[in-house]
Amino acid sequence: MTANEFNQTAIRTETPTEVQFDVRPFGNRQGQAIDSYLHEVLAQHGYGTVTPGTRTWVLLHDSTAKIPQSAHDWLASLAAKGFSIEIRQAPRNQLQPLSGIPPFPSRSNKGATRKI
Repeated sequence: MTANEFNQTAIRTETPTEVQFDVRPFGNRQGQAIDSYLHEVLAQHGYGTVTPGTRTWVLLHDSTAKIPQSAHDWLASLAAKGFSIEIRQAPRNQLQPLSGIPPFPSRSNKGATRKI
């Protein structure tokens, strides 16, 4: 999955304590979206362009999502580096937001450091 595809499909919602990325629009590829996103965050941290921030990142999926083991491995690696990221099933009664602007770490920003 490309960063561009993630950015165009996932829905971002921010609160004072969380940044939520709703991957339900990916349908049967929700697990792949989560896996790709976490892997990219870990890679960007390795490049020094993404650092842990104060808010928790939440990747929301529905009950049909099949989260690969590699996503859990990326999540554990990120947690060990100080990131607060959760993979969470969205409540059944929670409707998908209608719009949002999800950021995906971009390799084109190699000189910049972002806190997430």
